[in-house]
This record gives sequence, structure tokens and C-alpha cells, in this order.
Amino acid sequence: MLKSNQVKKAISKTVKIAESPKWSVKANETIKTLKAKKERSQFDTLRLVNQMFKIENRSLSKIYKDLSNPSPEIQVLISEILGASKFPTFAQFKEKAKKEQTYFSVYSGLLIVKQFNKIAKTRSKVAKQNKATAKK
Repeated sequence: MLKSNQVKKAISKTVKIAESPKWSVKANETIKTLKAKKERSQFDTLRLVNQMFKIENRSLSKIYKDLSNPSPEIQVLISEILGASKFPTFAQFKEKAKKEQTYFSVYSGLLIVKQFNKIAKTRSKVAKQNKATAKK
């Protein structure tokens, strides 16, 4: 029979694993395994670097860097998302990001950038207010 503390520990471990995406769990396990090897082949080193890049490419700072310095074609589209607002600093970008989120995609980064368009926010609020007023 398990004691209540042991059950809580087991549940907390499974919850933490469940919160992380499968790809990140596998990537971290591969990194841990390959770093533990005393002698690595070139292929092992290649896999290690690849897995480390996979995790780094999903970090908030990497997404910010990609969005702040895009190709000219994408820059026009990001400006369209921002409207008249300027592109945020990393501190502002980080402040708007979800605190519990560990890994980010370009899409989630664009959703963060979208929050800086003050005119669009105001328009959506006005539309909601008008809709609520019309129902009354």
C-alpha cells in the first residue's frame, strides 16, 4: 500500500511530464543521454547539437529575434498586424507572454505581437459594447 506522500509525488511527476510536449520530453532525454556518454561518435555529437537547437528554436528569445528581424516580405505583414504601433522591446514582449508557457512557436509570437496593436484592441472593445447595447 502506498502512503499519501508517495501518491502525491507520483502524481506530481506525471503531471509535470504531461505538461511538457512529447517532443520536448524526448529531446531532453536524448540530450541527457548523449551528454552522459564519455566518448561520442560524430553522429552522436550531431544528434546532440540538433536536439539542443530544437529546444533553443522554441525559446521566447529566439522567436522574438526571428520576428524582430524578418525578411522584407514578412516585415510588411508584421507591420500590418501592429498597425501604427512600434515593434515591442524584448522586455515588453516577454511581459505579454504567458508565464506558464515554456516553448513558443512563431504563431504564438505573432499572437503576442498582435496584443500591441492598440487601435485594433479599441475597435474590438467598441464593437462588443455596441453589440451589447443593441441587445438591450
